[in-house]
Amino acid sequence: MELSRALRLQGGDIVAFVGAGGKTSCLRRITSELSKQMLVIATTTTKLAEHDISLASSHHVIDRPDDLDRVLASLAPHGSALFTGPKIEPEGKWRGLTPADLGRLITFTKAKAGIVLIEADGARGAKIKAPAAHEPVIPADVTLVVPLLRIDALGLRPEDAQVHRPEQVAKLLGIEPGQPILLDHLAGLITHAEGGLKNIPESAVVRVFINAVESSERKTAAQALAQRLHEETRIHSVILGALLAADPVLEVWGRTGVVVLAAGGSERFGGVKLLQSWRGRPILRQVVETVLASAVHPAVVVLGAHYEQVKASIADLPIRCVENARWKEGQSSSLKIGLESIQDQCEAVLFVLGDMPDVDHELLRILVDAHRKSLHSVIAPAAGDRWGNPVLFDQRTFDELLSLSGDRGGRALFERFPPFSVPADKSVLFDIDSPEDLNSAS
Repeated sequence: MELSRALRLQGGDIVAFVGAGGKTSCLRRITSELSKQMLVIATTTTKLAEHDISLASSHHVIDRPDDLDRVLASLAPHGSALFTGPKIEPEGKWRGLTPADLGRLITFTKAKAGIVLIEADGARGAKIKAPAAHEPVIPADVTLVVPLLRIDALGLRPEDAQVHRPEQVAKLLGIEPGQPILLDHLAGLITHAEGGLKNIPESAVVRVFINAVESSERKTAAQALAQRLHEETRIHSVILGALLAADPVLEVWGRTGVVVLAAGGSERFGGVKLLQSWRGRPILRQVVETVLASAVHPAVVVLGAHYEQVKASIADLPIRCVENARWKEGQSSSLKIGLESIQDQCEAVLFVLGDMPDVDHELLRILVDAHRKSLHSVIAPAAGDRWGNPVLFDQRTFDELLSLSGDRGGRALFERFPPFSVPADKSVLFDIDSPEDLNSAS
């Protein structure tokens, strides 16, 4: 997967990279991926190594305000350009732009629907760091901040050469010299207000990149770290990858929510279908317990007809219920109410039907895992040549889902967003519409 896809970049984004272990490689990779489609501007708010002028196809040194005006007037609508201040002697590094020049550069690039990539602190090539008092320097109008670290920082000690600002690292992590850096330490550093989350504007999205995931052992450790970072609501996603590999991204751990659709009136069944017994428990309860067993969250159940009765059957379970008073308008009304209730917390949503008690919780995990590896717009199970349920929808489909009306569900989007298929058995086709369905399954 391309890094720009994993970061969900689009024209107009202003992106700041902080931390250690791959900031410059991120700029180089994104420039390569996107510069044929749009204008990509690379710059820094601190200092840039002399050899990093190869980040873009051109390098522009801005020393006076009219330098910037002259260069901007000559830029093509796509391609890449690196902007810095003059070289600092004898360091041999390039100075960052002044705040005023950076602001003008950002305004210009956004107007051209381009992207600005900013290296917002320094790490001197280390695998892990803690910010100094004066860093990171993140402009107020950034849309995305990407904290980085290398997973092979595990086991390092604060005094090791690959740890930048060792005293500050030890202080933030609460460890002494000689103590190894453990997984919980890495999680604590990234989520600390004076660590990975320092100086990030409230309006900015945060996506963590875990670099150097180059073996199965490192992948297991990175997945465990991603799981811990998921507990921090300020972090929107965690990306696992190896920036120097041909495919730099292995997995994207964004939050996936679940919406259980259970508002229908059961007209064809002739009674309160969701309260009928399935293997010793009400149908809906079986479905909700399956969702909870999958550990995919946040999760919500949309109820409508027979609201109080049906809600009572799952009242002791740790899942939120929302009422669709307009359930007679069709499935789209429930879909939209459920999506609206969790979309701000999620980057994908699984829609589970409340009358499909035979679906296994492992299938939900398989669908989520397929999304982590691909970020496909729609992922659906298939039994032979037939699509089944539940179906996962990425956030790029949310606007279209919210525009549905009547008795149309998410399948109305399949033509525009062809689903990625996950092989499954016939349980993904089985729903209970009539007493005969229930009796035959029993």
